[in-house]
Amino acid sequence: MLSILKAMQNGKIDNSMGICDNVLLNNGNRPRRLSHKAKLRRLFKSWPQYSGSIVFPINAGTDTPEQQYWHCDHIGNFWEGKQGELRHSLLTHMIKELS
Repeated sequence: MLSILKAMQNGKIDNSMGICDNVLLNNGNRPRRLSHKAKLRRLFKSWPQYSGSIVFPINAGTDTPEQQYWHCDHIGNFWEGKQGELRHSLLTHMIKELS
């Protein structure tokens, strides 16, 4: 997973998806996907800005994390604005934790 996260940090990101989907998309091995989901959850919870929601770990405003996620999905970009800043922060945190 570390190599996938580093590749994402270096620009290999599908902007229309959040962290989970990018990680799972870049790993075609189904058994490993299940392992990655568990790791992602642990890493999300250890991030100081964690929203409290495993499914929607980013909270960038007054809307609920779920509403913010669906807004990003609607506009087709998860990696710009405050949402993007926090996703990059979480990505950096995850890489540090796994290194």
